[in-house]
Amino acid sequence: MTVECLVCGKQTEVTHMGMNACRACTVFYKRNHKKSDKLVCVNGSYACLDYGKFWCRKCRLERFQTVLRTAWGEDTSKLACHISRIPVSPERHVPSRVSPPRSPKVFILDSIRANHRTLSISRCVAELALRGIDMNAQDMSEENFPIVPCTYQFMEEATKILIPGLFHFSEDTFPDFQKLKPADKWLLIRNYEKIFHCVDAELRTLRKFGKRSANIWGTYTTCMYLNYVEHYFSDCPNKRSILPASKTLHDFLTNNVSELKKQIHLTDPSEEELLALIGLALWSVENMESSDEILELSARYRTEIMSELCAHYRKTIGEVQGASRIGTILCLLQGFRSFVMTMRSDYDIYFMLGAYDDSTIMYKLPVLALLRCPTAPDDPPDRLLYARPTNTGLHAHAIETHGGIVIYAAPPAEEDLLSN
Repeated sequence: MTVECLVCGKQTEVTHMGMNACRACTVFYKRNHKKSDKLVCVNGSYACLDYGKFWCRKCRLERFQTVLRTAWGEDTSKLACHISRIPVSPERHVPSRVSPPRSPKVFILDSIRANHRTLSISRCVAELALRGIDMNAQDMSEENFPIVPCTYQFMEEATKILIPGLFHFSEDTFPDFQKLKPADKWLLIRNYEKIFHCVDAELRTLRKFGKRSANIWGTYTTCMYLNYVEHYFSDCPNKRSILPASKTLHDFLTNNVSELKKQIHLTDPSEEELLALIGLALWSVENMESSDEILELSARYRTEIMSELCAHYRKTIGEVQGASRIGTILCLLQGFRSFVMTMRSDYDIYFMLGAYDDSTIMYKLPVLALLRCPTAPDDPPDRLLYARPTNTGLHAHAIETHGGIVIYAAPPAEEDLLSN
Protein backbone atom coordinates (compact mmCIF):
# COMPACT_ATOMS: atom_id res chain seq x y z
CA MET A 1 0.00 0.00 0.00
CA THR A 2 1.29 3.43 -0.90
CA VAL A 3 1.22 6.14 1.77
CA GLU A 4 2.39 9.70 1.95
CA CYS A 5 5.54 10.57 3.89
CA LEU A 6 4.57 12.88 6.74
CA VAL A 7 7.93 14.65 6.47
CA CYS A 8 8.34 15.47 2.79
CA GLY A 9 4.92 14.56 1.35
CA LYS A 10 6.26 12.10 -1.24
CA GLN A 11 4.72 8.69 -1.89
CA THR A 12 6.35 5.67 -0.23
CA GLU A 13 5.51 1.97 -0.06
CA VAL A 14 7.71 1.26 2.97
CA THR A 15 7.44 3.09 6.30
CA HIS A 16 10.19 3.47 8.88
CA MET A 17 10.58 4.01 12.62
CA GLY A 18 6.94 3.14 13.26
CA MET A 19 5.47 6.01 11.24
CA ASN A 20 4.77 7.08 7.67
CA ALA A 21 8.25 8.27 6.77
CA CYS A 22 10.06 7.46 3.53
CA ARG A 23 13.53 5.93 3.38
CA ALA A 24 15.21 9.14 2.20
CA CYS A 25 13.91 11.18 5.13
CA THR A 26 14.73 8.39 7.60
CA VAL A 27 18.33 8.12 6.35
CA PHE A 28 18.63 11.92 6.49
CA TYR A 29 17.43 11.91 10.11
CA LYS A 30 19.84 9.19 11.22
CA ARG A 31 22.75 11.07 9.68
CA ASN A 32 21.89 14.51 11.07
CA HIS A 33 19.88 14.18 14.30
CA LYS A 34 22.97 14.83 16.44
CA LYS A 35 23.82 17.97 14.46
CA SER A 36 20.62 19.91 15.23
CA ASP A 37 22.35 22.63 17.25
CA LYS A 38 24.90 23.24 14.49
CA LEU A 39 22.40 23.61 11.65
CA VAL A 40 20.92 27.00 10.73
CA CYS A 41 17.85 27.77 8.65
CA VAL A 42 19.15 29.14 5.35
CA ASN A 43 16.12 31.36 4.89
CA GLY A 44 15.85 32.58 8.45
CA SER A 45 12.11 31.90 8.60
CA TYR A 46 12.05 28.20 9.63
CA ALA A 47 9.44 27.63 6.94
CA CYS A 48 11.55 26.50 4.00
CA LEU A 49 9.06 23.87 2.88
CA ASP A 50 6.85 26.75 1.80
CA TYR A 51 9.12 26.91 -1.24
CA GLY A 52 8.06 23.39 -2.26
CA LYS A 53 11.23 21.45 -1.65
CA PHE A 54 13.70 20.65 1.09
CA TRP A 55 16.74 22.77 0.36
CA CYS A 56 17.21 23.53 4.07
CA ARG A 57 18.62 20.78 6.32
CA LYS A 58 17.56 22.55 9.51
CA CYS A 59 13.87 22.71 8.56
CA ARG A 60 13.84 19.13 7.26
CA LEU A 61 15.36 17.83 10.49
CA GLU A 62 12.95 19.80 12.68
CA ARG A 63 9.99 18.52 10.68
CA PHE A 64 11.13 14.90 11.09
CA GLN A 65 11.59 15.40 14.83
CA THR A 66 8.08 16.85 15.12
CA VAL A 67 6.57 13.88 13.25
CA LEU A 68 8.61 11.48 15.38
CA ARG A 69 7.41 13.02 18.65
CA THR A 70 3.83 12.82 17.42
CA ALA A 71 4.19 9.17 16.42
CA TRP A 72 5.48 8.38 19.90
CA GLY A 73 2.57 10.20 21.52
CA GLU A 74 4.58 13.12 22.89
CA ASP A 75 3.08 15.97 20.91
CA THR A 76 0.15 16.11 18.50
CA SER A 77 -0.49 19.85 18.35
CA LYS A 78 2.49 20.79 16.18
CA LEU A 79 2.10 18.09 13.56
CA ALA A 80 -0.92 19.73 11.97
CA CYS A 81 1.01 22.97 11.63
CA HIS A 82 3.85 21.21 9.80
CA ILE A 83 1.68 19.01 7.61
CA SER A 84 -0.33 22.00 6.47
CA ARG A 85 2.82 23.26 4.70
CA ILE A 86 3.50 20.05 2.77
CA PRO A 87 2.84 20.70 -0.92
CA VAL A 88 0.04 18.52 -2.25
CA SER A 89 -0.19 17.53 -5.90
CA PRO A 90 -3.61 17.30 -7.65
CA GLU A 91 -3.51 13.49 -7.37
CA ARG A 92 -2.81 13.47 -3.62
CA HIS A 93 -4.39 14.89 -0.50
CA VAL A 94 -3.39 15.52 3.08
CA PRO A 95 -4.60 12.69 5.32
CA SER A 96 -8.00 13.64 6.71
CA ARG A 97 -7.15 12.49 10.23
CA VAL A 98 -5.00 15.61 10.67
CA SER A 99 -6.70 19.02 10.68
CA PRO A 100 -4.32 21.86 9.84
CA PRO A 101 -4.61 25.03 11.92
CA ARG A 102 -5.94 28.23 10.37
CA SER A 103 -2.88 30.37 11.05
CA PRO A 104 0.27 29.06 12.77
CA LYS A 105 1.67 31.37 15.46
CA VAL A 106 4.41 33.61 14.08
CA PHE A 107 6.60 35.08 16.80
CA ILE A 108 7.32 38.73 16.22
CA LEU A 109 11.02 38.53 17.10
CA ASP A 110 11.44 35.73 14.56
CA SER A 111 9.69 37.91 12.00
CA ILE A 112 11.97 40.86 12.81
CA ARG A 113 15.01 38.61 12.41
CA ALA A 114 13.92 37.17 9.06
CA ASN A 115 12.80 40.48 7.52
CA HIS A 116 15.85 42.29 8.85
CA ARG A 117 18.01 39.75 7.04
CA THR A 118 16.09 40.36 3.81
CA LEU A 119 16.49 44.12 4.20
CA SER A 120 20.20 43.73 4.93
CA ILE A 121 20.81 41.70 1.79
CA SER A 122 18.86 44.22 -0.29
CA ARG A 123 20.86 47.13 1.09
CA CYS A 124 24.15 45.31 0.58
CA VAL A 125 23.33 44.36 -3.02
CA ALA A 126 22.17 47.85 -3.89
CA GLU A 127 25.12 49.68 -2.34
CA LEU A 128 27.67 47.36 -3.91
CA ALA A 129 25.92 47.80 -7.26
CA LEU A 130 26.42 51.56 -6.93
CA ARG A 131 30.11 50.88 -6.30
CA GLY A 132 30.29 48.59 -9.34
CA ILE A 133 30.88 45.45 -7.27
CA ASP A 134 29.19 42.15 -8.11
CA MET A 135 29.55 39.51 -5.39
CA ASN A 136 28.71 35.83 -5.23
CA ALA A 137 26.13 34.52 -2.77
CA GLN A 138 28.69 33.06 -0.35
CA ASP A 139 30.63 36.30 0.03
CA MET A 140 27.35 38.20 0.32
CA SER A 141 26.14 35.93 3.10
CA GLU A 142 29.40 36.30 5.02
CA GLU A 143 29.62 40.02 4.19
CA ASN A 144 33.08 39.62 2.68
CA PHE A 145 33.02 42.93 0.85
CA PRO A 146 35.54 45.79 0.92
CA ILE A 147 34.66 48.53 3.44
CA VAL A 148 35.61 52.03 2.29
CA PRO A 149 35.38 55.50 3.88
CA CYS A 150 31.95 57.08 3.51
CA THR A 151 31.29 60.28 1.56
CA TYR A 152 28.40 62.73 1.52
CA GLN A 153 27.12 61.66 -1.91
CA PHE A 154 27.32 57.95 -1.16
CA MET A 155 25.44 58.40 2.13
CA GLU A 156 22.77 60.25 0.15
CA GLU A 157 22.41 57.34 -2.26
CA ALA A 158 22.41 54.85 0.61
CA THR A 159 19.62 56.79 2.33
CA LYS A 160 17.56 56.59 -0.85
CA ILE A 161 18.07 52.84 -0.78
CA LEU A 162 17.21 52.46 2.90
CA ILE A 163 13.93 54.43 2.90
CA PRO A 164 11.90 52.13 0.61
CA GLY A 165 13.53 49.16 2.28
CA LEU A 166 12.14 50.32 5.63
CA PHE A 167 8.65 50.51 4.14
CA HIS A 168 8.90 46.89 2.99
CA PHE A 169 10.44 45.79 6.30
CA SER A 170 7.69 47.48 8.31
CA GLU A 171 4.89 46.06 6.16
CA ASP A 172 6.30 42.53 6.22
CA THR A 173 7.06 42.53 9.95
CA PHE A 174 4.00 44.38 11.25
CA PRO A 175 1.00 43.51 9.02
CA ASP A 176 -1.21 46.31 10.36
CA PHE A 177 1.35 48.88 9.22
CA GLN A 178 -0.16 48.42 5.76
CA LYS A 179 -3.54 49.65 7.03
CA LEU A 180 -2.20 53.05 8.07
CA LYS A 181 -2.77 56.15 5.97
CA PRO A 182 0.15 57.21 3.74
CA ALA A 183 0.87 60.25 5.92
CA ASP A 184 1.04 58.08 9.05
CA LYS A 185 3.39 55.65 7.33
CA TRP A 186 5.72 58.46 6.32
CA LEU A 187 5.59 59.93 9.82
CA LEU A 188 6.77 56.64 11.30
CA ILE A 189 9.46 56.01 8.68
CA ARG A 190 10.83 59.57 8.81
CA ASN A 191 11.33 59.23 12.55
CA TYR A 192 12.54 55.63 12.28
CA GLU A 193 15.20 55.93 9.59
CA LYS A 194 18.08 57.31 11.70
CA ILE A 195 17.46 55.29 14.84
CA PHE A 196 17.10 52.13 12.75
CA HIS A 197 20.47 52.88 11.17
CA CYS A 198 22.08 53.29 14.60
CA VAL A 199 20.64 50.12 16.17
CA ASP A 200 21.23 48.12 12.99
CA ALA A 201 24.83 49.38 12.86
CA GLU A 202 25.43 48.14 16.41
CA LEU A 203 23.90 44.75 15.59
CA ARG A 204 26.16 44.41 12.55
CA THR A 205 29.18 45.55 14.57
CA LEU A 206 28.44 42.86 17.16
CA ARG A 207 28.20 40.19 14.47
CA LYS A 208 31.20 41.25 12.40
CA PHE A 209 33.74 42.81 14.78
CA GLY A 210 32.79 41.79 18.32
CA LYS A 211 31.39 43.51 21.38
CA ARG A 212 34.14 46.05 22.05
CA SER A 213 34.63 47.33 18.52
CA ALA A 214 34.82 51.10 17.98
CA ASN A 215 33.73 50.68 14.35
CA ILE A 216 31.31 53.36 13.09
CA TRP A 217 29.18 52.43 10.09
CA GLY A 218 28.40 55.26 7.68
CA THR A 219 26.18 53.16 5.42
CA TYR A 220 25.79 49.40 5.00
CA THR A 221 29.10 49.03 3.14
CA THR A 222 31.06 52.11 4.29
CA CYS A 223 32.50 53.39 7.58
CA MET A 224 33.19 56.75 9.21
CA TYR A 225 36.78 57.32 10.28
CA LEU A 226 38.16 60.21 12.36
CA ASN A 227 41.08 60.56 9.97
CA TYR A 228 38.75 60.85 6.97
CA VAL A 229 36.19 63.45 8.09
CA GLU A 230 37.32 65.89 5.41
CA HIS A 231 37.03 63.10 2.87
CA TYR A 232 33.38 62.68 3.86
CA PHE A 233 32.57 66.25 2.77
CA SER A 234 34.80 66.13 -0.32
CA ASP A 235 31.77 65.84 -2.63
CA CYS A 236 29.33 68.03 -0.64
CA PRO A 237 27.43 70.87 -2.39
CA ASN A 238 29.71 73.66 -1.11
CA LYS A 239 33.43 72.89 -1.07
CA ARG A 240 34.19 76.02 0.97
CA SER A 241 32.32 74.46 3.91
CA ILE A 242 34.56 71.38 4.10
CA LEU A 243 36.83 72.55 6.92
CA PRO A 244 34.20 73.93 9.36
CA ALA A 245 31.81 71.06 8.64
CA SER A 246 34.62 68.55 9.15
CA LYS A 247 35.38 70.03 12.57
CA THR A 248 31.73 69.67 13.61
CA LEU A 249 31.67 66.08 12.41
CA HIS A 250 34.97 65.30 14.15
CA ASP A 251 33.61 66.65 17.46
CA PHE A 252 30.43 64.60 17.02
CA LEU A 253 32.35 61.38 16.38
CA THR A 254 34.75 62.05 19.24
CA ASN A 255 32.17 63.04 21.87
CA ASN A 256 28.67 61.84 21.07
CA VAL A 257 29.56 58.57 19.37
CA SER A 258 32.01 57.74 22.14
CA GLU A 259 29.35 58.35 24.80
CA LEU A 260 26.85 56.13 23.01
CA LYS A 261 29.48 53.42 22.60
CA LYS A 262 30.17 53.54 26.35
CA GLN A 263 26.49 53.05 27.12
CA ILE A 264 26.29 50.18 24.64
CA HIS A 265 29.35 48.49 26.15
CA LEU A 266 27.97 48.86 29.68
CA THR A 267 24.60 47.45 28.60
CA ASP A 268 26.24 44.70 26.52
CA PRO A 269 23.08 43.90 24.52
CA SER A 270 22.66 40.49 22.95
CA GLU A 271 21.59 39.93 19.35
CA GLU A 272 18.07 39.09 20.53
CA GLU A 273 17.87 42.35 22.48
CA LEU A 274 19.11 44.44 19.55
CA LEU A 275 16.51 42.83 17.29
CA ALA A 276 13.87 43.72 19.86
CA LEU A 277 15.14 47.32 19.86
CA ILE A 278 14.83 47.43 16.08
CA GLY A 279 11.16 46.57 16.46
CA LEU A 280 10.52 48.85 19.45
CA ALA A 281 12.18 51.83 17.75
CA LEU A 282 9.59 51.92 14.95
CA TRP A 283 6.77 52.25 17.49
CA SER A 284 8.50 54.75 19.81
CA VAL A 285 6.10 57.64 19.21
CA GLU A 286 6.14 59.40 22.57
CA ASN A 287 7.36 62.75 21.21
CA MET A 288 5.37 62.69 17.97
CA GLU A 289 1.99 64.18 17.10
CA SER A 290 0.53 60.83 16.16
CA SER A 291 -2.90 59.73 15.02
CA ASP A 292 -5.08 57.47 17.13
CA GLU A 293 -4.33 54.61 14.73
CA ILE A 294 -0.57 54.98 15.27
CA LEU A 295 -0.98 55.18 19.04
CA GLU A 296 -3.12 52.04 19.09
CA LEU A 297 -0.71 50.02 16.94
CA SER A 298 2.27 51.35 18.87
CA ALA A 299 0.87 50.18 22.20
CA ARG A 300 -0.05 46.76 20.83
CA TYR A 301 3.19 46.01 19.00
CA ARG A 302 5.40 47.31 21.81
CA THR A 303 3.52 45.10 24.27
CA GLU A 304 3.93 42.09 21.99
CA ILE A 305 7.66 42.65 21.56
CA MET A 306 8.18 43.19 25.28
CA SER A 307 6.17 40.05 26.11
CA GLU A 308 8.36 37.92 23.84
CA LEU A 309 11.50 39.49 25.28
CA CYS A 310 10.26 38.71 28.81
CA ALA A 311 9.59 35.12 27.74
CA HIS A 312 13.14 34.96 26.38
CA TYR A 313 14.50 36.18 29.72
CA ARG A 314 12.47 33.63 31.68
CA LYS A 315 14.15 30.88 29.68
CA THR A 316 17.66 32.32 29.95
CA ILE A 317 18.32 34.51 33.02
CA GLY A 318 15.13 34.15 35.05
CA GLU A 319 12.12 36.36 35.67
CA VAL A 320 13.68 38.60 38.36
CA GLN A 321 16.83 39.44 36.41
CA GLY A 322 14.73 39.71 33.27
CA ALA A 323 12.58 42.46 34.79
CA SER A 324 15.71 44.45 35.60
CA ARG A 325 17.13 43.78 32.15
CA ILE A 326 14.00 45.17 30.48
CA GLY A 327 14.61 48.52 32.18
CA THR A 328 18.24 48.53 31.07
CA ILE A 329 17.31 47.84 27.45
CA LEU A 330 14.69 50.60 27.44
CA CYS A 331 17.32 53.02 28.78
CA LEU A 332 19.57 52.02 25.88
CA LEU A 333 16.71 52.75 23.45
CA GLN A 334 16.43 56.21 24.98
CA GLY A 335 20.18 56.60 24.53
CA PHE A 336 19.84 55.86 20.82
CA ARG A 337 17.00 58.39 20.54
CA SER A 338 19.01 61.12 22.27
CA PHE A 339 21.96 60.36 19.99
CA VAL A 340 19.76 60.76 16.90
CA MET A 341 18.42 64.10 18.16
CA THR A 342 21.99 65.40 18.50
CA MET A 343 22.81 64.10 15.02
CA ARG A 344 19.88 65.99 13.55
CA SER A 345 20.97 69.16 15.35
CA ASP A 346 24.36 68.83 13.67
CA TYR A 347 22.57 68.48 10.34
CA ASP A 348 21.22 72.00 10.91
CA ILE A 349 24.80 73.19 11.35
CA TYR A 350 25.91 71.49 8.12
CA PHE A 351 22.97 73.15 6.36
CA MET A 352 23.90 76.61 7.66
CA LEU A 353 27.52 76.05 6.61
CA GLY A 354 26.45 75.01 3.11
CA ALA A 355 27.67 71.41 3.35
CA TYR A 356 24.03 70.32 3.11
CA ASP A 357 21.45 72.09 0.96
CA ASP A 358 17.74 71.92 0.14
CA SER A 359 18.26 68.79 -1.96
CA THR A 360 19.98 66.81 0.81
CA ILE A 361 17.67 63.90 1.61
CA MET A 362 19.42 63.19 4.92
CA TYR A 363 18.59 66.71 6.08
CA LYS A 364 15.29 67.09 4.29
CA LEU A 365 13.61 63.85 5.37
CA PRO A 366 13.16 64.52 9.13
CA VAL A 367 11.84 68.09 8.67
CA LEU A 368 9.37 67.63 5.84
CA ALA A 369 5.82 68.12 7.03
CA LEU A 370 4.41 65.49 4.68
CA LEU A 371 5.71 63.10 2.07
CA ARG A 372 3.57 60.71 0.13
CA CYS A 373 4.22 57.06 0.78
CA PRO A 374 5.77 55.29 -2.27
CA THR A 375 3.92 52.07 -1.48
CA ALA A 376 0.48 53.52 -0.79
CA PRO A 377 -2.17 51.80 -2.97
CA ASP A 378 -4.14 55.01 -3.44
CA ASP A 379 -1.09 56.92 -4.66
CA PRO A 380 0.89 54.63 -6.98
CA PRO A 381 4.39 55.78 -7.93
CA ASP A 382 5.67 56.10 -11.46
CA ARG A 383 7.82 53.04 -10.88
CA LEU A 384 8.04 50.69 -7.95
CA LEU A 385 10.95 48.29 -7.93
CA TYR A 386 13.16 46.87 -5.25
CA ALA A 387 15.87 44.32 -4.48
CA ARG A 388 14.27 40.90 -4.72
CA PRO A 389 15.36 37.26 -5.01
CA THR A 390 15.44 35.65 -8.46
CA ASN A 391 16.72 32.38 -9.87
CA THR A 392 20.12 33.96 -10.41
CA GLY A 393 20.38 35.76 -7.08
CA LEU A 394 19.33 39.09 -5.65
CA HIS A 395 19.02 42.05 -7.98
CA ALA A 396 18.79 45.67 -6.87
CA HIS A 397 16.22 47.78 -8.64
CA ALA A 398 14.88 51.31 -8.55
CA ILE A 399 12.14 53.13 -6.76
CA GLU A 400 10.98 56.45 -8.16
CA THR A 401 8.41 58.48 -6.25
CA HIS A 402 6.33 61.56 -6.86
CA GLY A 403 7.08 64.93 -5.32
CA GLY A 404 10.52 65.43 -6.81
CA ILE A 405 12.23 62.80 -4.70
CA VAL A 406 13.88 60.00 -6.61
CA ILE A 407 14.82 56.95 -4.57
CA TYR A 408 16.77 54.21 -6.30
CA ALA A 409 19.17 51.37 -5.83
CA ALA A 410 20.48 50.48 -9.28
CA PRO A 411 19.21 50.48 -12.88
CA PRO A 412 16.58 47.72 -13.25
CA ALA A 413 16.53 45.07 -15.92
CA GLU A 414 13.60 45.41 -18.28
CA GLU A 415 12.15 42.01 -17.40
CA ASP A 416 12.23 42.83 -13.68
CA LEU A 417 9.85 45.79 -13.80
CA LEU A 418 7.06 45.33 -11.30
CA SER A 419 5.02 48.30 -12.44
CA ASN A 420 5.53 50.85 -15.11
